Amino acid sequence: MKHKLVFRSSYGGWFLYTTASAGDLGFVQELLERDPLLVFGEGEYGVTDILYAAARRKNCEVFSLVFYFVVSPRSSLVSFGRM
Repeated sequence: MKHKLVFRSSYGGWFLYTTASAGDLGFVQELLERDPLLVFGEGEYGVTDILYAAARRKNCEVFSLVFYFVVSPRSSLVSFGRM
């Protein structure tokens, strides 16, 4: 329940940045399923910041998922395939 409240409070960009930098694939997937356009950032976190956060953890799965949503934000995880 807390995730839903914070997500609705416009902290989605921060959540995506934080979870991508932590390498939390499951939560990154959850956030992008809710709002695929989060990958383009929100507030102070832009697309470059989100990609950097995903890359600096050196987790290829997280980076690939984020990059996929950058190039195809309206696609669903079903077409990407669950990792």
